Amino acid sequence: MDAGTTLWTSYLWSIYYFVTNSTFFKYILTSTLYLIDQFFNIDYIARVFPNYLFYLKWFLIFCFAIMPLFFVLNLYVSCALYHIYCHKKEVINEIQGDFRHLEFRNACRKITAAIWYYTAKWWNGYEIIYHPEAKKLLQLRDTDNDKNCENDENAKNDENGKKGEKDEKSELIPVMIIFYHGALPVDLYYFIMNHALDSNARKIHACVDRFLFKVPGFSQALTFWNCIPGPRDKIIECLVNKNVVALSPGGSREAIFSRNYQLVWDNTSGTSKPNTSKPRLGFAECILQAKKLTPSGKIAVIPMFTKNCRAMFDFPNFVKTGWIGNFVREYLYEKLRWPVYPLYGGFPIKMTSYLGEPLVLDVNDNPNAIELSGEIKSRLKRLIRNNQDVESSSRYENATYLRSVVSGLIQRFQRAKSDFRNDMTVRVADFREQVNKQMEDLSESFHDRVFNSSRRSSQDDGHLHND
Repeated sequence: MDAGTTLWTSYLWSIYYFVTNSTFFKYILTSTLYLIDQFFNIDYIARVFPNYLFYLKWFLIFCFAIMPLFFVLNLYVSCALYHIYCHKKEVINEIQGDFRHLEFRNACRKITAAIWYYTAKWWNGYEIIYHPEAKKLLQLRDTDNDKNCENDENAKNDENGKKGEKDEKSELIPVMIIFYHGALPVDLYYFIMNHALDSNARKIHACVDRFLFKVPGFSQALTFWNCIPGPRDKIIECLVNKNVVALSPGGSREAIFSRNYQLVWDNTSGTSKPNTSKPRLGFAECILQAKKLTPSGKIAVIPMFTKNCRAMFDFPNFVKTGWIGNFVREYLYEKLRWPVYPLYGGFPIKMTSYLGEPLVLDVNDNPNAIELSGEIKSRLKRLIRNNQDVESSSRYENATYLRSVVSGLIQRFQRAKSDFRNDMTVRVADFREQVNKQMEDLSESFHDRVFNSSRRSSQDDGHLHND
């Protein structure tokens, strides 16, 4: 039995024990057993089917827990598709085109991305703020140049247009996005799905933990979304092929043990004593190796940080500090590599992803891995410090966290209120315009009828006079 199957089985048993020990479930089970005893004689059932109680509990869990969640999820997906139809009709047109040309892979990607896009917009008011140079690097072609080319497109033939597209693709350079890893990288999911809806955006290859590929059902889905498990050869290959790779040097260690948006780019968390292990420089070595293998000799690194990502989801402090934190860090994580710990959050907090100024390495730039890692780390720290309220003292860490949660909630609903007002203003204006247009049509038709009736009456009077 592999690790993924073992983890899946442990999840099911944890759900079973959690649900069956609740007071509500015990009440439901007692009532069901009473009804079975009244109609079928429970002693007879116990003799014929000794394990009936175990299967009965799973049946009740399925009826009172799993199916309601399934129907709620089904309703949510239906509502999401409706809102996509209202606000993102161009996506539906693109999906129709993909189905028409039998491109089912692209259609599936866009449907999934559209649902995630609506989730991010509705629950977290998600936004992306790009540095202008970062925006250009993440596009297949420059939109400003496209607008100028559209005016001259009629004067050129199709062959020249195809050559221009090939030239634009050849000008692309490999890009690596270095991001801060939250407790649960929901911001990265949002960012990738927003890019999947943009036909002019380059595809993003996210570097994820190998553990996720061992979860049943996840491996094929991760491969479908261009995720890679993280060997250096695979990352270098993606970069040499002029792709965009999203990577967090801290990885799961930063996700679990980072406190107050602290970067954890070594083999020890910020609260443990340093050991003899070296800092993580693998990502910098991948960048330098890909730079050597790229024909143009250029590569770009873009720092990325999402505001309030720790307020959205986080691990409790007892996992990070104290004797429990030391046990988790030194035994469960460092030795067993156990990645699943208690997690809380999911608040409707305003989230904004910031992509900072890119670091472009040219042919003449030859830093070593330590220098490159330090430069990227300083840029990401500056991006965090400029866009997030970070308290350096651990004494006020909890107060800072609560303040960020409250401020994130306020920002989210203030924006929702303003969006609702703007939407209502637009709808009222459209309604008024439609009413005025209908009134004008009615008045014109009324005038035409009056004119025709008066003309007919005058013609009738003329005929009577002639007679």
